[in-house]
Amino acid sequence: MLAARLLIALSMLAASVADAMADDHCLTRAEQHLKISEHKLVRLSKAILEVKGRMGGDVVGARLCERSGALVYVLTVLARDGKVARETVDAVNGAFVGER
Repeated sequence: MLAARLLIALSMLAASVADAMADDHCLTRAEQHLKISEHKLVRLSKAILEVKGRMGGDVVGARLCERSGALVYVLTVLARDGKVARETVDAVNGAFVGER
């Protein structure tokens, strides 16, 4: 019974994560190079500093993605309290967009 409940909870969590990521298209290396050559993007290091200044912790992953036609950096952050968060920064102007 407990195993069945755990399995249901895990499948619901996986579905909600998939739904949250559905509107993102993270770019391949070739797509990244093309977008960088077309646009003036802020450096990834600036996006990382923006997020670290807001919440501290360590950035353990970074992706360049398209969300609703806008380019964003999606940063995976391991916070000081041990929680993992996904933070989003506008890749064109470096502004903090939000948490996912």
